[in-house]
Amino acid sequence: MRSHFHVAVALLYTGVVVATATPRVVDTKQGVTYAGLERNGIEVFLNIPFGQDTGGANRFKPPKPYVPAAGSTIEAKSYGPSCPQALGGWTPPISLGNITNISEDCLNLNIARPKGACAGDQLPVMLYIHGGSFWAGDNHEPTILPDGMILESEKNGLPVIHVALNYRLGFFGFAQSGALESEGSENAGLRDQRLGIEWVRDNIGHFGGDGNKITIFGQSSGGLSIGMQIMAYGGGKPAPFQQGICQSQALEPGITGNFTIDAMRLLVDYVGCNTTDLHSPETVA
Repeated sequence: MRSHFHVAVALLYTGVVVATATPRVVDTKQGVTYAGLERNGIEVFLNIPFGQDTGGANRFKPPKPYVPAAGSTIEAKSYGPSCPQALGGWTPPISLGNITNISEDCLNLNIARPKGACAGDQLPVMLYIHGGSFWAGDNHEPTILPDGMILESEKNGLPVIHVALNYRLGFFGFAQSGALESEGSENAGLRDQRLGIEWVRDNIGHFGGDGNKITIFGQSSGGLSIGMQIMAYGGGKPAPFQQGICQSQALEPGITGNFTIDAMRLLVDYVGCNTTDLHSPETVA
């Protein structure tokens, strides 16, 4: 067990990637093929879009599902862009990532599974929501790569599938505005998470997972997100997952204080929109 732990840690923190074959998954219902890659003894499918571009007319709005063209092939062999945030990275060991590629077209997820897994295996799914105080982070920081988890789950005789998703951050994901509130568009970042979870529920079966055995988990603001997803809609809508694990979460001051509205006001002034009311539709148009 000790040696297994060392192998897992090495894979998680050294960034070793040994890529070989090209595993393929076919969604026969939509006629879509996902072409992934094999690395470190597992199979991964990267940068799978689950939501449309959040720029332009979709900015600040609830996410819209991405629908791939029938008969298309999605090359899922490299990581997609992170959601807009400051470039660079936090000081290790908080994060070993270096954010260099950001885009508003960032609603993508990564899937990792045991080598040879296939549709019908019905493996339990672990879906990770990253932390970063709701203004930083992405779905492929080196400290959260799933290679070690997948290998250890196989050795323990309890194989799982791992999924990690992006969601809008900062101003783009959590803008505060009376106009957004009145149209039901607040908390876009949490809505992104929900859309991603629903995509996994509906599609993970093609990859060998069980859409009825999803555990969502997250750390820090990701852990707080888990609690919010559990309580979303006051329990009035069925949750697209079965279990949740909150890790190291803390109540963000912006939730109970005036931090968010103050930040919104400063940003509106900075970009020159202070000629209109903070809460007017024109300000966030």
